[in-house]
Amino acid sequence: MPIDRFRRGDLVADRFRLDHPLGGGGMGVVWAATDIASHARLALKVIRCDGEPSPAQRKRLVLEARAAMIVQHPNVVRVLDVVESPAGEPVVVMELLHGKPLSGLLEGGAVVSPRKLAQILLPVVAAVAAAHARGVVHRDLKPENIFRVYDGARRDVRVLDFGVAKLSERAIGDETAVRTAAGFAVGTLPYMAPEQLLPGGRPDHRVDVWALGVIAYECLAGRRPFDADHAAGLIAAIRRGASCPRQVPPELARLVEQMLAFDPARRPGLPEVYQRLSEHLVQRVPATRLAPTPARAMVAAAAAATGRKTPRGLRLAAMIAIPAAVFLAGFAVGWYSAGASDAATTPVPERRHEGRPRRAEVVGELVPARPLTDW
Repeated sequence: MPIDRFRRGDLVADRFRLDHPLGGGGMGVVWAATDIASHARLALKVIRCDGEPSPAQRKRLVLEARAAMIVQHPNVVRVLDVVESPAGEPVVVMELLHGKPLSGLLEGGAVVSPRKLAQILLPVVAAVAAAHARGVVHRDLKPENIFRVYDGARRDVRVLDFGVAKLSERAIGDETAVRTAAGFAVGTLPYMAPEQLLPGGRPDHRVDVWALGVIAYECLAGRRPFDADHAAGLIAAIRRGASCPRQVPPELARLVEQMLAFDPARRPGLPEVYQRLSEHLVQRVPATRLAPTPARAMVAAAAAATGRKTPRGLRLAAMIAIPAAVFLAGFAVGWYSAGASDAATTPVPERRHEGRPRRAEVVGELVPARPLTDW
């Protein structure tokens, strides 16, 4: 097995002790490790392969680390260093994350509310947009690569695994680029855009918008919009199209369906995705019949007494006039009471409205500073 090249207790770079494997993908294995100098807990990523890693595999792992370092975003897994194993192969030193991938939340066809979807995906959209701005395209966004971090009371999100990322020449320089072989598609099939699958396709940063659309659909519907065992079947499914379930708010359904446009030019940019998705952070309250206020009750009582429907204009005038009269009467009583209390010798303590937040505090709670506390 590829994992046998490294064993529990091995020392890497005379500093990092391997504790236990955490898992991995097709190209790498991640170990929990301890820095014996500082006693810090870290994660180390090594190449997954049978036998000796090839030069291309070594270069790809180094570029994965470099991509994460280039992006330098709080919602991208933090890469600290690249060191060498005793055999001379590269090992990536990363922060150790505690939590679960998004795929764990979606197991068994679980459905995510629009608000929770916004909480999870907004940090991801911000991270991917930052990557694009620095010339890095992820190309393998999927629920397994979106990690929900639990750190005490703090909740956060990290984008993982830039192992098949495309780095532009302006990002890393032409001399270190690893080219994708002609006709060879990279990524995970159900999340790959049509231009990644079709011969002659010209994939660019918009493949990440597509993948985020697939993830959003999967969160809202409990299933992927398109599924197949091979590329031809997936293209056929994509051509047939997919609509969001009826329970998804129409404006959110439109956004997801636009992200899944066959033509990349019709997909929204990530700034637009972020803005439209952020509208769902506020919990929507269904429209209900208004509670009967005293003014409404008085108008309804008058209509019932006469047996006739009160004209709309009269109802509106009454609903305005009655509260105004009540307010003026209360003001007059308060003014009289204030004048009578001028001679009082006992000071009246200031009312602080304890237990009731000020209006500004209530408004501020609509978009919480830590939107991920209810995961």
